[in-house]
Amino acid sequence: MKITVDYPSSDPIANKKVSEALHKQEALQVRERILSENGIGSMVAGRLIWLLGQAELSNIRHILDIGSWHLGQSIEFSNIFSNACINAFEPVPDSYKLCIDKHSNLDDQKKKRIHIHSVALSNIIG
Repeated sequence: MKITVDYPSSDPIANKKVSEALHKQEALQVRERILSENGIGSMVAGRLIWLLGQAELSNIRHILDIGSWHLGQSIEFSNIFSNACINAFEPVPDSYKLCIDKHSNLDDQKKKRIHIHSVALSNIIG
C-alpha cells in the first residue's frame, strides 16, 4: 500500500507528525544498514553498533576519514550513511594512489559523495 502525503502542509501539527515519522523511518534504515554491514565484517559498523540507541545517527551528513589508507572505511561509511558526504584524507603517496584507484571503481553515486584529499591533518603546524 502506498500512502501519499502533501508535505509540508498548512497544519503545523501534521507537519510535525510527518517529520517525526520520516525521521523515525530514516533512523530504522540506518540501524538496518549498520546491522547488515556488521554481519559482513564491516569495521565501521562494528564500531557504530554500540552507539545504536545512545546517539542520533540518522542525521549524519558529513564524515571525515582521517588517514584513509585504502578507502575501505570511507566505502563502509558510504554504505551505512547513504546521504553523507565523506572526505577521505590520505597523505602517503602510495596509499593515496590506492584510494584513487579504488575510487575509480565505485558506482557514480559513491564517487560523488566520497572526496579524496592528499593532505595530512594534525594539531601541530609543520
